[in-house]
Amino acid sequence: MSAIAVPSVRRDDLATVLFEAGTSWSQANHVTATVSLSRVMQETGRVALPIAALLDLIVLPARPHGLSQGVEGFPGQNVLSRSPEEYQKARRQWRERAGWCQFRLEFLMGNALQSAVRLGTLPLQEGTILLRNRREFLRTITALAAAGMRPADFTPTSQLPEAAIRGWAQVEAEVPAFTTLRDALWIDPVEVATGRSARGRDVAQFLRDALQAGFGPLENGARRTLVHHGFYFYTPPQWQLFQLLAGLHEVDQIFVVHDDGRSPAFKTWRRFFTENDWQMPPVEYRSARPRPTVCADAYRAALTGQPVDSKALAHQAEVVSYRNAAEFARHWAATRDKGTESPGSLFYGAASKALARLVRRLDRDQASGSVDLSELPVGSFLLGLHRCIHPTVGAHPRLRLSSERLLDIVSSGYLDVPGSGDTRALAALRRCIQFFDGCDTVDQWITRAEALHRLIVDEVAARGARRLDEDDRERIARQLDNQVRMLPWADLSVEEAAFVRDAVQAVVTLLNETVAQESATFDVHLSTLRDRMERGLRDLPAAEAQEVRSKFNSFGDLGDTVVHVDEVIEIVQMVLGRKPDFDTAGHDSEDDDSLVRPLRSLDALGFAASHRPLHLANLSETSFPSRVGGLGWPLRESDVNAVSRDAHEISLGILRTRSQDAGQGDLYLLHLGLDGVPELTEPEATAHPLTLSWIKELDGDLHHASSLVTLITEPAGADERVAEFVGGVSIHPWQGPAQHPALREVLQPPPSPGAPDLDSAVASLDARATAVAHACPRRFALQWLLGDTPAFRSPHHHAMLYGNVLGAMRRNGEAEDQARRLCDDLWRQFTRGERSSSEAKAVIYPGSNTADEWNLTLTSRPAGYQAAFRTAGDHRRKRPPQAPEADLLAPERLQFLPPGADDPEVCRHCPVRDRCLAARRD
Repeated sequence: MSAIAVPSVRRDDLATVLFEAGTSWSQANHVTATVSLSRVMQETGRVALPIAALLDLIVLPARPHGLSQGVEGFPGQNVLSRSPEEYQKARRQWRERAGWCQFRLEFLMGNALQSAVRLGTLPLQEGTILLRNRREFLRTITALAAAGMRPADFTPTSQLPEAAIRGWAQVEAEVPAFTTLRDALWIDPVEVATGRSARGRDVAQFLRDALQAGFGPLENGARRTLVHHGFYFYTPPQWQLFQLLAGLHEVDQIFVVHDDGRSPAFKTWRRFFTENDWQMPPVEYRSARPRPTVCADAYRAALTGQPVDSKALAHQAEVVSYRNAAEFARHWAATRDKGTESPGSLFYGAASKALARLVRRLDRDQASGSVDLSELPVGSFLLGLHRCIHPTVGAHPRLRLSSERLLDIVSSGYLDVPGSGDTRALAALRRCIQFFDGCDTVDQWITRAEALHRLIVDEVAARGARRLDEDDRERIARQLDNQVRMLPWADLSVEEAAFVRDAVQAVVTLLNETVAQESATFDVHLSTLRDRMERGLRDLPAAEAQEVRSKFNSFGDLGDTVVHVDEVIEIVQMVLGRKPDFDTAGHDSEDDDSLVRPLRSLDALGFAASHRPLHLANLSETSFPSRVGGLGWPLRESDVNAVSRDAHEISLGILRTRSQDAGQGDLYLLHLGLDGVPELTEPEATAHPLTLSWIKELDGDLHHASSLVTLITEPAGADERVAEFVGGVSIHPWQGPAQHPALREVLQPPPSPGAPDLDSAVASLDARATAVAHACPRRFALQWLLGDTPAFRSPHHHAMLYGNVLGAMRRNGEAEDQARRLCDDLWRQFTRGERSSSEAKAVIYPGSNTADEWNLTLTSRPAGYQAAFRTAGDHRRKRPPQAPEADLLAPERLQFLPPGADDPEVCRHCPVRDRCLAARRD
């Protein structure tokens, strides 16, 4: 083995290095750390095999029958030379078949753990914890077994790790295929080199078969030179593979190390090749003078404490913050790469899968890439249904229903209840979902749904319920006459209330049927599951449907195996997922068309720079740099006994270094991104070739830019001369939709009718609703004319309503006990304290002079009506608000919506602020 360090890994530079090493690019066999790097290297016409695929070719043939995959069908150099498209297709098909074997292995591992807990092999409390976190636990023991470790290597001193070791031993005893990778790789390399044992000879043959399948056969007497690319870190099984390959007499290995010996950006290479004694070859440094891009040079300066050239960098890079995920999705849609006809930015991101899900959910025009079945209606239905089932060891599974699960199941269209495909019915369900706050068990959901139906039929309808046949004028007037309908769950028709009740009952019935048989043969569970899914598969493209059916078929020989309900849940998640979960070989995506590529795919830019702008997204302090665990939950390095710690010193050292220095790897990837962008020749005529960004508010949390990004930004709050000396680009927020061109053409509004007709139409509307235009004309349009209900959506508005509606009902002559009973029933999800506080602060009550229309006003602060008070000349709220002029509601100029308010105070308290693009947030 030999290792050569070079400051540049561009194609031409590598060709020179290999020539000087006595070989050539075309003669060598190339092994890469990732699929992304292999794909770009294969554009040269030579096979570049990801190390994960090489490990599969070694390990999968050695597994027991039913879980094995032979090397037959794996394409080699002859296929790539004939047709790159055919090569990629054959590779993907082979990987899919291997993935199906992995799905079955994962199922058997989970089944073994289930059995250990159910039969009492593991303590009940600790076993239940392991089952609830089975994915993380099984991922941990899979990685440790791949690192050559065994349960006997651990001597934990606490109960949960001890139970974990016993569970690991149970998995190994019941699933022999689980240990295949360890058995195939973790052998003394001397045995492989000398062939002195049968096992050593078998492993040597597996290695030669894998190399021949991946790269083609060797001619008699020829040698094979493996060139390893992109290993800025490696895992214990990869390290062991390097040692075994060194034992094959016909194989030479060259490691290409991307390092200039100085820059902090290459620190991760030094950690894995020069700073630890892990039996890797000594590194020979080659001198060269690569020309870095402006962005890479500025970042190198920042890393070494030198000033950043702000003027040069300002034309090359920008740092952007998005207020929320919707802004990112819109920018993605406007600037993403759409192919050769419309080249755009290539998006990479930290937590790229989560970003891709956001894009799919928020961008309606997104149609690229393979569809994730879990995000289609059939996936939402099945996942929503099975995630309501919570297995309990030694007892019947518990059913827990949430509003998100209910909406997923009902809106999928696969629930057998009349009206489930009607958009109006689904809108009614979403409108009333807050009424079910606090419901958890299915009995609570049934009781609450029946109570809502009773309230609508017996109480709300008597005061004027929603009707589906009324026009706008009648609808507005009737809603104002019945103030309880300002609650969204009370603004239902009798038919909609019946649909909500029936939908909840249908979901509960379906859940009870699913868990009726706590255990049954695999065929019984799978047939029911297949029947439910086939309906959804008819709506999928043939290739997607075939993929799902193939995953089902991969479980075919388990038909007589008795499985429990919780294991069926695992099967559903496996079938709907797109790749196996416990992947020790280190596969990255084989998908050609990623919406947002993972940051690790930036390694391809070291070999060939991009000709298109790059956008590195989600670079927040919580996502970048990434964090990598040590041994994995629930085990720690201190649980390894002293003898085994010495025997596995290198494996433990690799795991420890990867955990401690994961940020160094991300720093290297960022450097590749900065050094892989095209440089502008006419800065003022072209957009920035590099964008670094993050989302400020995501998943309810506020995020700041990563410290690795702020290295090249202007220092915040610094003295002007200090900032000028330090340098850097400024961070600027992404401009909202109003400042950017439309993504699609929209219908133009028709010409407005004549003034007399318009004035008459406006005058016919109830003044109690139109008066809100004094505060904001846009609010009247959004609240009363558009959307599915004018009812308020925010819980704090609902709390404010309680006291004022109760007071208005009492003041208008209803008996106090009857009014309180109705209000307590409709506001039942609010605590007694919340209701009491609302009543104490109400401004509408018997004897008060405040008009009923001001029902969202508290004594401490008017909620968004101050401008209306001033316009009406009534600061004490004793008169109903006055109707505005027609011009205020319907301006003469052509537009869909009237303008918004200029007063930020109005926007701050507006109940439709979340739907208004013109809302002031300052």
